[in-house]
Order: sequence, then C-alpha cells, then structure tokens
Amino acid sequence: MSAPMGGLDGTLPLLRLAVRRDRLRLTVWVLAIVGLTYFSGNAMGTAFPTQSSIDAYGRSVATSPALVAMTGPPLGLDTLAGIVINKVALTSIIGISLLAVLTVVRHTRSEEEEGRSEMLRATVVGRHAGSAAAMLLTALLSVLVGVGTTYALIGSQVTAG
Repeated sequence: MSAPMGGLDGTLPLLRLAVRRDRLRLTVWVLAIVGLTYFSGNAMGTAFPTQSSIDAYGRSVATSPALVAMTGPPLGLDTLAGIVINKVALTSIIGISLLAVLTVVRHTRSEEEEGRSEMLRATVVGRHAGSAAAMLLTALLSVLVGVGTTYALIGSQVTAG
C-alpha cells in the first residue's frame, strides 16, 4: 500500500521545470522592468539638477489631480529618488502585473489546454502542485524585481535624501 499523496507533492520539481522552460522570457521581463528604473534614475539626475527644479516638479504634481489619480499621493517629491519612483511606479506596476498574470496563465491554464497537466496528474504530483508552483514562481519574480529595483536606484546614484 502506498502512502497517501498530499495536494502539494511535486511542487518544487514543477517550479524548477517552469524556471527552466521560461528562463529567457522571465530574464527579459525582469531586466526590462529593472532597467527602466536604472535608466530613469540616470536621466532624472540631468533633468532635475537643482533642488529648486525638484521642488518645482513636486509642486506641479501636487496641484495636478490627474497626476495624483494616476501615480498616487505626492510623497517624497522633494528628493530625486521620490521623483524617479513617482515617474516609474505606474509603468513598473503595470509591467509586474502583466508579468504575474502571464506567468500564472502560462503555467496553469495553458498547461491544461495543451493536455500537459493531465499527463502530470497521472504521475506522483499533487492536485494543487501546478498552481502552487506558478504562484511561487510569480512571488519569486516579484521579489527579484523588487531587489533589482533597489540596486538599480543605488547603481544610478539616486540618493534617498
């Protein structure tokens, strides 16, 4: 008699398979989002060279209801780092959201439509292992983008204060 199978059995092998299958695609996504932050940080240093130009930008954003609606409340716009985050945040959020949705769909629904998930379920793989692997991969990608964004800001010489 065999041991009962748990719902998450085989999650780590499926996660390794997903990383191996999508290593190029995911690398491009992460580098694009992190690169956007890095290059924006470099560009903002030349676009706002003085504190008075930084303050003028902060005032213009604070008085624009449309910009506040799109980018959120004007926090930290008295620093260059705040301006970079304000300008890049919406694009990064959309990019990370697309990355997450497309990754989860690729490793759940697409697998099901192609018939691969049924073949995997015929082996020793738990019922929820595919979904768990897709969610875990997406969470790891989000953390990787967050860490990369931090280092991109540091590398572009954007100071926090």
